[in-house]
Amino acid sequence: MKTKSLSYRQGIALAILLSIFGAIPFAQATEYTTGFEADLGGWTTVKDTSFFDWARWTNNTPSGYTGPSRAYAGQYYLYLEASYGNAPGRIAYVESPNFEEAISQVTFHYHMYGGHMGTLAVEAFDGSTWKQVWAISGQQHPSHSSPWTRKQIALSGIVHKVRFKGTTGSGYRGDMAIDQVTVVTGEPQPPPWSRSGKDIFYTDGDSGNVGIGTTAPKVKLDVEGVTRVNDLKLDNKTTCGKLYTDASGNVQCGTDADSGDITSVTAGTGLSGGGSAGPVTLNVNTSQIQWRVNGDCPAGQSIRAISDVGGVTCETDDNSGGDITGVAAGTGLTGGGTSGTVMLNVNTSQIQNRVHSGCPAGQSIRVISAAGGVTCEPDDNSGGDITDVRPGYGLSGGGRSGPVSLSVNTSQIQKRVTMGCSVGQSIREIREDGKVVCGNVKNVTCRASGWSGWDSATGVNCGEGYLAGIRSYHKNHNEDRSFQYKCCFPEGTNPNTMTTCSGNYNTSWCVPSGW
Repeated sequence: MKTKSLSYRQGIALAILLSIFGAIPFAQATEYTTGFEADLGGWTTVKDTSFFDWARWTNNTPSGYTGPSRAYAGQYYLYLEASYGNAPGRIAYVESPNFEEAISQVTFHYHMYGGHMGTLAVEAFDGSTWKQVWAISGQQHPSHSSPWTRKQIALSGIVHKVRFKGTTGSGYRGDMAIDQVTVVTGEPQPPPWSRSGKDIFYTDGDSGNVGIGTTAPKVKLDVEGVTRVNDLKLDNKTTCGKLYTDASGNVQCGTDADSGDITSVTAGTGLSGGGSAGPVTLNVNTSQIQWRVNGDCPAGQSIRAISDVGGVTCETDDNSGGDITGVAAGTGLTGGGTSGTVMLNVNTSQIQNRVHSGCPAGQSIRVISAAGGVTCEPDDNSGGDITDVRPGYGLSGGGRSGPVSLSVNTSQIQKRVTMGCSVGQSIREIREDGKVVCGNVKNVTCRASGWSGWDSATGVNCGEGYLAGIRSYHKNHNEDRSFQYKCCFPEGTNPNTMTTCSGNYNTSWCVPSGW
């Protein structure tokens, strides 16, 4: 927004009305003001090392524990985002247009709330280089809702452009903001008047002399155009409603619209109280209206509850251990990083994508690709529906419709053996139902003719009605010659009457009679 300052005549008249002699504006000064309500107002954003430009915003910034809660004026302001890897030490500029006349003054409002706040600076361009004319660092405001701070900077020399430089601090709680920026161009012109005694003389030919103090004015002073008057007193008027101007241009005291006595006060929605006599009080009904929140939580905690009077109850954040400084790709992932926008992708050389298709009837999946696609092939022996189930060898049952069952034919197939024999017995028979018939194991003595010093025999099985023996022994005691032989004979047979056999060394075997 561009607004011309007051003319000298308007300025001196207003100064007389307000009795403020030192507030006479510059005769040739021009103000350019923007509140960033519709756009940037001719200013330009420039990124240096920052990932983000200065941006228009309304209400709170996206991050917690930083930034203003609202604009200084209107709805919008400019802020620099410090989250999403844009810290520390990232720089962004917002630059004014180039003014034909030299800039003599810059006024703005700023808000710097956040524990990681960086530095806000103002720089001026003299035609060849940018020079810093003001800077401030660190948190300057204790909360979101803290009032904005006004700053006015007087500039000297030839300056045709200015810019704001934002440098982010150590972390994401560093959203700085500016609003309502006014640039004044043009040099101040001394007013054509002098002060002498009790009078101030205006030397312009079309006006006259205004008396100050005890001297009465000699010439009427007219103020041209529209002038804002902040303080006006009407003589001999103790009460006054609506002011209006009569046909002669005189200010008169009128009656306010809808003026009358209040006879009753009724509490509306969200209020309680009221009355029709005496002092009347209205209160906020806290069962319907939430009081303004008047607290916050420290770093690492979040608001768990807000009471009806605006107090907060905090609780510790889950796994709150500080800021995330890097994202690394684990097993099955690729990507990651330590700054900027970080992306992770599934490593398809390790992780199978979700299968997203199938095969038609009569085909089966032969291959699944890394991307989840399938390759199909016809089923082997796929010739149609099964119409008959017939039992094969060892089975019984079957059928052509309904539920079909097949069973083991126990007249052909032996059932699983479900029992065993005790110690000293062996299985003599396995029946078709899986049960066993056991028999005792007997020891026998097999004797080799002409040999002595043999050990007791150990019984083994040879078959139903037969016994078997295993013998080890040596001869003459002068040379170790170990021998073994087996014998099987019917039960009741005397093994000592059987023909014996002998062998040479420990590899010989013999078969006695009756084997």
